[in-house]
Amino acid sequence: MTLCNLVLTPIVGILRVLVALLRQIVETVCGWVTRTIRVVREVAERVCRRLPWPLSVLCGWVRRLIEVLETVTEWICEIVLKTIVEFVELFVEYLIFVLKWVCWLVDWVAFRWLAFLLCRAGIELRRCIPLCLTILTDDRGRTAITAEQAEQMVRDSNELLRQCNVTLVVGSIRFVAKPDLIENVPTGAGQLFSRAFAWFNRNVCDCCSGVTVYFIRSLDSGARGHAIPGTNYVLVAVDALVDTATLVHEIGHLADLWRHDDEVGNVMSVFNGSPRTRLRPSQCCLIGSARFARLCHR
Repeated sequence: MTLCNLVLTPIVGILRVLVALLRQIVETVCGWVTRTIRVVREVAERVCRRLPWPLSVLCGWVRRLIEVLETVTEWICEIVLKTIVEFVELFVEYLIFVLKWVCWLVDWVAFRWLAFLLCRAGIELRRCIPLCLTILTDDRGRTAITAEQAEQMVRDSNELLRQCNVTLVVGSIRFVAKPDLIENVPTGAGQLFSRAFAWFNRNVCDCCSGVTVYFIRSLDSGARGHAIPGTNYVLVAVDALVDTATLVHEIGHLADLWRHDDEVGNVMSVFNGSPRTRLRPSQCCLIGSARFARLCHR
């Protein structure tokens, strides 16, 4: 973990705790107000039935006023306040996204350029990239991929990364129910400006120093994987099982290999049905010096 990430991690944690606290306060207050109005309405209904005319008529007007108040309150809580909280959550995730880019710039200026040059000079130390494998499930608990298949993909990726002296290390495997984001997930700018980006960014296992791999069924573009530079997550679609380079390709995008390579067979090229097995030394050095790569302990 870089020095900048050490500083950024607690900041991100505090921001997300504050947002979660805001959501909890809104839900608690709305729940209390809604229940109180409902109790008052029920009491008014019982009282109105026992009152003689014309008091029963006046009471009926009061009861209808309470019903209107109940409807307005539910609308405010379910639509207005919920929308405001979601906007705040999205704003915080964009703020975190910007802070990560600031860290990226600081790391390049302060440290990474030296690590990259040493690597290009042939001074390479084995680097490890921590992974958190997150398998999304639908509302019936069905997954896009099994844990065994996900681990096999990591093993295949490590075979490719052997040429870079880099190893992917699985820290944890988790299953998360998210039916609305398991299929046809938006990609590109369509994801960056959507609630999908906020959810994926907020639910990473480690905000700054590891990579969270989300396994889904499909992307709306038909691609096998997707990554947004500056984040700490990648998306891998189930059809990526036919291409063992997908995971390394997407991690490469996070490591500043932004453009697709023109060399046939290069891991960073666009998949055309042929095996992608090669990485140039400069590409290896970028992956090995990435902000989420660290020296291996053993």
